[in-house]
Amino acid sequence: MVEAAIIFFLRRLGYQFIQEGNVLSGVKDEIEWIKKEFQAMVAFLKDADKRQQRDETVAGWVKEVRILAFNAEDVIDEFLIQMSTTHWNSLYFFKNLKIRYQIGSHIRKLKKQVIEVKERKDRYVVNGLMMCEDALAASSYRGTGGMSSRGPGAASPFVREDNIVGIEHDVEQLMKLVLEGNVKNFLAVSVFGMVGLGKTTLVKEVFKKSKVLFDCHSWVFVSQSCNLKDVLKHILFGFIASRGEPALDVMGAMDEGWLLERINDYLQDKKYLLVLDDIWDDNLWEELKHAFPRRKGRIIITTRLRGIASPLEDSFHIYDLQPLPYELAWRIFCKKAFRSSQGTCPDDLKEFAEALVRKCGGLPLAIVAIGGLLSCKGRNTRVWQSVLNTLDWEINDNRDIERLNKALLFSYNHLPFYLKYCFLYLGLFPEDYEIGRKRLIRMWVAEGFVEGTAQRTEEEVANHYFVQLTDRSMIKQSLYMLEMW
Repeated sequence: MVEAAIIFFLRRLGYQFIQEGNVLSGVKDEIEWIKKEFQAMVAFLKDADKRQQRDETVAGWVKEVRILAFNAEDVIDEFLIQMSTTHWNSLYFFKNLKIRYQIGSHIRKLKKQVIEVKERKDRYVVNGLMMCEDALAASSYRGTGGMSSRGPGAASPFVREDNIVGIEHDVEQLMKLVLEGNVKNFLAVSVFGMVGLGKTTLVKEVFKKSKVLFDCHSWVFVSQSCNLKDVLKHILFGFIASRGEPALDVMGAMDEGWLLERINDYLQDKKYLLVLDDIWDDNLWEELKHAFPRRKGRIIITTRLRGIASPLEDSFHIYDLQPLPYELAWRIFCKKAFRSSQGTCPDDLKEFAEALVRKCGGLPLAIVAIGGLLSCKGRNTRVWQSVLNTLDWEINDNRDIERLNKALLFSYNHLPFYLKYCFLYLGLFPEDYEIGRKRLIRMWVAEGFVEGTAQRTEEEVANHYFVQLTDRSMIKQSLYMLEMW
């Protein structure tokens, strides 16, 4: 990640200082020296940024470099502010002794900081990395294993449904459960499982196949920050829209009690299907359930918290989603990692591929994330051995929630530096927020994350970045993204 910050800084440095026709005499050489030092750091950081997860000395130095890059950007910003607030031309600006002294002082201070950080790297970090290499080799020799994972994130895995195989049995079983018995009776089903198992993907398939059997249907994503009123409004709007009826003009002004009554009245004579995706709070369900008539309805809940999946009444069933069996996990991994050979694993890579699939523990998101990473690594056995060794080092606990975090972190650490900023930028948007692809690409360009080439414009390069992130299963392309292209 830090190399991305430095590259971004170097672009600004080159543009704002080096290309400035009237750079302060005596300071230009120091700016050039700083630029070369930062450029030298980038190659080192591409390795150190990955290793910081397991080496505190490296992590400390990487943090210092990050702060240094941000301090350097502050110098550029101060320079630009001075320029913008000076009423004379740039030539007068550089002849002003006070301003020359201030800018020169900042540059020399920055150079001193660069020297100090460089010396600490030579004194401590290089030795630390050598020790890491020895330990890594020992770890490889012992054949240590294990695995780990990601914290709360989007409910659905970053996996396109057409790339998932092996859910046919779960779809069949859940369909049978949802549609069993008399449709005139009420039934609620909780699809429970840890993050990354594909709960939303499964329910989407069931919803798509069964909604035609009902008079109205609604799908609502329930985030951690949702309040009762917002959820009720989305439920009602979904039911109304599914029948092609106009939305109520007063819906925005309705209070919670009015919405509860309105939904109940609307559903009295209808067969309805409702999906509440990713519920985090059992108290929310306790309040919501009063909105639904106890007849002619089917409600499907997805949740990763076991407390919410506890049976609330006789008509409430639990579908406990399990990890994929090894055979299906293997098929998914090969389909992702060996796309160019129609999902066929080469014999010389089979040993490494099988070990990686076992470490993913049957979690579709982990399998696809690691498979997407390795699809970009070629078929060099030494590269695959290195990936497996690094995974051994980083993943040393079998607890489910840690398994997925480490799988995702591992994929993130292997992103090229130019993709890391673009990926992290998505964190500015709310969870499950949909944004047009072209708009996102333009935002990346405006932020300075993309540099055009002689052959391609900035937007073309940014679109290539988008495709790379999608292919690596780091982002999920929705229908909205396609339509807004």
